[in-house]
Amino acid sequence: MKFLLGLLVASLASAQNWEVLFDGVSPAGWLEVTGAPFPSSWKIEDGCLKTVPNPQNMQDLRTMASFRYFEFRFEWKLAPGGNSGVKYRIEKTDRWQRPGDSGYQARARGPEYQLLDDPKAPANQQSGALYTVHAPNLKQLPAPGVFHESRILVLGDHVEHWLDGERVLSYPLTEPPKESFLSLQNHNSVVWFRNLRIRRLDAEAKAIAYLQREVGRWRKENGCYSCHNDGDGRRALALAAQRGWADAPEPVTNWENDRANPAFSDKKLARIHFGGAAALAADQLPDGSWKIDGEESLGSPVTYGRPLATYLTLEKIRAGGLGEAAGKALAWLRHLQPRSVVDAAAKSMATGNPEPILLAAQNADGG
Repeated sequence: MKFLLGLLVASLASAQNWEVLFDGVSPAGWLEVTGAPFPSSWKIEDGCLKTVPNPQNMQDLRTMASFRYFEFRFEWKLAPGGNSGVKYRIEKTDRWQRPGDSGYQARARGPEYQLLDDPKAPANQQSGALYTVHAPNLKQLPAPGVFHESRILVLGDHVEHWLDGERVLSYPLTEPPKESFLSLQNHNSVVWFRNLRIRRLDAEAKAIAYLQREVGRWRKENGCYSCHNDGDGRRALALAAQRGWADAPEPVTNWENDRANPAFSDKKLARIHFGGAAALAADQLPDGSWKIDGEESLGSPVTYGRPLATYLTLEKIRAGGLGEAAGKALAWLRHLQPRSVVDAAAKSMATGNPEPILLAAQNADGG
């Protein structure tokens, strides 16, 4: 059971392309929440989607596109006393006309990222809350009349709400989310939305599910830890756990095995994973890279190679404060022309820019 998991680490560490959901000048991509044309209860003003308050004519908006796992970022502003929200994982929609009304009501039903200007409201109804379910952890209530930035992340069985750069809420899902559109609420108060953009995280969700299944299996099935088989997967899962997206892998102990062959590649790669920064820096090659072992080895040069060894060591020496060695390593990686998925993953992790071949190489099972 040999894994090539540098792809998964890169998928967690780098940003995929963002999709712009509103161009600031036209209603393209937006409908009334039940699928009817763009409604008169909204207008476009100063690069924003803006509600037109009318108690007889209130319709939510929806995106044409649907999403399952995603990161959605948007900016919003409420008039004093305003009330609105963003809904996702939509369960159903309603459209009706009340007796005596000249217009229609139309609503999306689903989890709501609450937007509110009311200091007296319960905590689970303040801005950033999962409306009436989970209260946000707010340092202060967002002021009306100014724009704020929010973020909704749905990844695997995990959801996060962010507000002005702070994660204010995190909660687990009891079942995988269904694909659905996103909805902006018209609650008969003035609200502005702008800079709405989203990136799909389906590849990341599959990768995390794969990691949760596979990391640790080698140790359980073979009675030992192996960098060659589960080292990078463990690193990727630990990264996901640091961000709150997954359960942390069990800690590694006694990673040195008893093979006598000094060229055994797993031992050398294990030293890169767990060794000290100063000792690793001493092994840096003149061009700025690191090599795991000789080309005659049947292990890591084929499976990992110099780019991944250099990235892993770069992280260690950065943490050790060895700036000159880290700069040389980063320069080497930036000029790298990847020849494989693993090489591309190493470069992507170092630079933060995804290499084109990574997503194309993902298997159906997420690995």
